[in-house]
Amino acid sequence: MGHEPPSRHPHISEENRFRRLFEYSMDAVYIGTPDGTILDVNQAWLDLFGYSRDELSSINAIDFYAHPEERAAFLQRMNETGFVRDEVRYKRKDGSIFLCQRSLVAIRDREGRTVEFQGINRDISEIRAAESALRESETMLVRSQMIGHIGSWKLELSSNRLTWSDETYRIFGIEPQSFAASYEAFLDAVHPDDRKAVDNAYSESLGNDANGYEIEHRIIRRDTGETRHVYEKCVHERSEQGKIVRSVGMVQDITERRKTEQALRESEKKFRTLFADAPVSILIHDCSTGEIIDANPTACAAYGVDSVDELRETGLWMDPPYSYDEAIAWIRKAATEGPQQFEWLNCTVRGQLFWEQVRLTPVVINDVPRIMAVSVDFTARKNAEEALVTSEERYRTLFENVMDAVCLVSPGGLLLEANQAYLDLFGYTKTDVGSINVEQQYLDPHEQTRLLEHLAYHDILVDDEVQLRRRDGTLMNCVRNVVARRDSEGTFIGAQSVIRDVTRQKQVLDELRESEERFRQLARQSRTIAWEIDASGLYTYVGPVIEDVLGYRPEELVHEAYVYDMHPESGREEFKSLMCQIMQERMTLRDFENPMLTREGGVRWFLSSAVPLLDEIGHLRGYRGWDMDITERKEAEAAISASEQRFRSLFEQSRDAIYIGSPDGTVIDVNKAWLNLFGYSREDLPSLNAIDFYANPEDRAEFLKRIAETGVVEDETRFTRKDGSEFDCSRNVVARRDEHGNVLAVQGVLRDITEQKRQRAELEHLARHDTLTGLLNRHAVMEKLSEWIGHSRRYHTELSVLILDIDHFKRINDTHGHAAGDRVLQETASLLISSTRQADFVGRYGGEEFLIILPRTDIEGAAVIAERIRARYEAAPMHVDDDTTDRVTVSLGVTQWHEDDSADSLLARVDAALYRAKEGGRNRVERAQAHSSDT
Repeated sequence: MGHEPPSRHPHISEENRFRRLFEYSMDAVYIGTPDGTILDVNQAWLDLFGYSRDELSSINAIDFYAHPEERAAFLQRMNETGFVRDEVRYKRKDGSIFLCQRSLVAIRDREGRTVEFQGINRDISEIRAAESALRESETMLVRSQMIGHIGSWKLELSSNRLTWSDETYRIFGIEPQSFAASYEAFLDAVHPDDRKAVDNAYSESLGNDANGYEIEHRIIRRDTGETRHVYEKCVHERSEQGKIVRSVGMVQDITERRKTEQALRESEKKFRTLFADAPVSILIHDCSTGEIIDANPTACAAYGVDSVDELRETGLWMDPPYSYDEAIAWIRKAATEGPQQFEWLNCTVRGQLFWEQVRLTPVVINDVPRIMAVSVDFTARKNAEEALVTSEERYRTLFENVMDAVCLVSPGGLLLEANQAYLDLFGYTKTDVGSINVEQQYLDPHEQTRLLEHLAYHDILVDDEVQLRRRDGTLMNCVRNVVARRDSEGTFIGAQSVIRDVTRQKQVLDELRESEERFRQLARQSRTIAWEIDASGLYTYVGPVIEDVLGYRPEELVHEAYVYDMHPESGREEFKSLMCQIMQERMTLRDFENPMLTREGGVRWFLSSAVPLLDEIGHLRGYRGWDMDITERKEAEAAISASEQRFRSLFEQSRDAIYIGSPDGTVIDVNKAWLNLFGYSREDLPSLNAIDFYANPEDRAEFLKRIAETGVVEDETRFTRKDGSEFDCSRNVVARRDEHGNVLAVQGVLRDITEQKRQRAELEHLARHDTLTGLLNRHAVMEKLSEWIGHSRRYHTELSVLILDIDHFKRINDTHGHAAGDRVLQETASLLISSTRQADFVGRYGGEEFLIILPRTDIEGAAVIAERIRARYEAAPMHVDDDTTDRVTVSLGVTQWHEDDSADSLLARVDAALYRAKEGGRNRVERAQAHSSDT
């Protein structure tokens, strides 16, 4: 609002006007010296810091700092620049800490020395708290939407129609045609003991207007009647009005996963035979430098080299995608902390990338500490996971490498040798070897003595279960294989034991009754066909799984068919030639993609591996191999290719601007809509950086911080086109991370909302302002009154209100017409704005009535302002049309707010004062009479 120029009020001095501005300012104003002496403050400052004016002489500026050491830095900045605008934590008289925005300027004498500071302080604690709460809320919303894609479902609340994915039907064991597709039908499939909890979880999430829920519970499969465990997670989708209209969720069957993971860990011994010949890469590294000491043929083949020397010469880890520092860090961590397991992106010498699951284990070879790296290629699974993150995912758990405890004891029970697994299992160290008698491991020490005495005279294999004690006294159930060790003359020199802790495995022995059955189940689940052929390629053995996969009975193929007979006819001769070459050179076959015919004439794809079988003198007897069904994976790869083509079409045809870039600002890809929006051509992209698009470059740093923390940024910002024009833009950006969580790229959708924001600002202004006068409308000025009553009650500050009515306004309308009346109302609004302070609020209260709110003003100050308005109105002729003026007067009521006042009581009192002013002859100011302090 404007203020009266000094020339209009010669009787009011500059000092008086400054004092009015100083005292009635809503911000805390402070004047002090460099040594901390307080020269003067206004009432707002006293209210903010909680002091009285009498206490100012006994306090120093350093007393207000939450961290006093910040005072010295402030003084240095003032000496250097003469101006400080920042945020600082201050301390009130009661000791409470608050965040304050301050702006101070130095006043210097003629010699340039700072003699005092003048500053304005504002409490921004609530603003910062609100901003923090908003950021936290946005983060929680994004995370709640990140739902796994195992089995999916959707429930429309309006129709109670439930939609399940195929995987969900499979999990529940229900045929789609027999399912009622409703929420009640879903509850019928839940285990009776869990039904209430599931219903409550869903109902409460709706009743509490939550974003969703998650729960683990049991179900009863309809097809088998068995009880299964599932994990469910749901988010609710809302209408534009914020009402929940549908629920979308996922369900994951976790029963088999738990059983499989536990069984794999606890029964490694029974599975070792099945995977003894499976291809596994093994490298031996130096603990400090990471140098490759040795590697097995599988590892060399994985990298595309023929020997260890050639593998060393490749300069492994020196070039992308490797990170030498990261690799060394993993090796050193394994050396100091024990076994480490992680995923690693590798590259062959031909540049082909592949993923491995790597386990690093400290070992001692020839008394030298080394690191053994055991890795399994899981590129196919990794590619499927990365390419199909939005579709249903199936996970296969890889077997962990578990080393058995092996030891050698003397005939008297002294521990002679032990591997690291044995030491780890029993809690020993290397220094204990040679000094520990293993009889202390037994509950009955004589049991070990009897065993050794028996082995001394009998060459038998002891294969049993026994309860053993660790060094710390804890007991464990173990399976052991014990054999006698004899010297060349047959003398008993000790017993060698292989021991495995099966304590946890005992809990699932009822599920693992026969290892052979487990092997068959595993083979069927993995759809892996085991086979053997002789040196001519004729089948000598075929596993029973072939009937499930290809439809042949094993007896139809054994001694009846050759391995190449299973190949499609179009490439059979080439395959036969390849097999002949492989057998002639006794090559090991690993991960060979091989099509095979089904009994019905169809084709399925397999990943084949095979090893040569040699007789005692080294002649080739044949091959043993495994064919793993990868038909679904091949189909998935084809689907991925089609999906990528569809994505590129959608990317280019989208009307929204789509941007893909790296964290360093490199532009990776954009669509045509983006080029049109920013005004660039595709040839411009290589020379551009993302920071070039920001109207305010500092916003780029804040964006990178948020995307690294949350992975998602959805906001509005201001960008610059190639021609320099700026525009407002809404953006929805997500991060693409690597397996370690590092941001590799950002992908976002942008939309120009400049016009939308302009229209929204106009609508907001129209909603709060009177269309004729431009003043606050009745609703808005009443909101301000309620706000300032709350503020005054909280900080115990003064507050007054004026109500003004134009005298004989009806006569103006009747005499000159409504257009003249509108003109008088507009000139009245201009006069009121110029006659009040910037901190005051003026609103149109009724037809010709105006309400003025005077914060931090007592009744005396309010009466002065009211009288000034009345006098200026009386002295200023009003233009009823372009050529005619008329003398118009106003009547005003004045009152001051008190602690027991509400907005209604305050307005009633000031309205009564206005009524008395009009009854008393108009053109006058009347104070309210309800409180003695108002009169």
